[in-house]
Amino acid sequence: MKLLIQRVNKASIRINDWWVQTMHSWIVVYVWFTHEDSSAQLQKAAERIVMLPFFEDETGKIKHSLSTHQWSLLLVPNFTLYGRNKKWNQLDYTHAAPFQEAESLFKQLCTYIQTIYPHPILIWEFWAYMEITATNTWPVNIFIDI
Repeated sequence: MKLLIQRVNKASIRINDWWVQTMHSWIVVYVWFTHEDSSAQLQKAAERIVMLPFFEDETGKIKHSLSTHQWSLLLVPNFTLYGRNKKWNQLDYTHAAPFQEAESLFKQLCTYIQTIYPHPILIWEFWAYMEITATNTWPVNIFIDI
């Protein structure tokens, strides 16, 4: 499982030609799975998302987690996280889980997160058209393999 986690100051979100909203102070998590992933890893992934430091303390060091700051969370399935560039102009997605398998794991991950994080969570609709416009100031982007 791969996660790309971004701290976003402002974002506009559109789902299937419908603008959901413009938001402030969100953590955006792009997630996808590989053939080897199972339900057993999902609780660990949910805890990492909520407890991983994203925010600066009073000295400017990144030490505070999402649970401390209570920002909203956006979860987005994204198979391109498993794109590998073996050849100059070709991407290989053979390590990415099939869509049906990934959809089941994604829904389970979202359920785990909802049980441990009681703050607003927007879950991207699987198979939906995705358009996210995001503004990052002092960008924090963390890539995690689980």
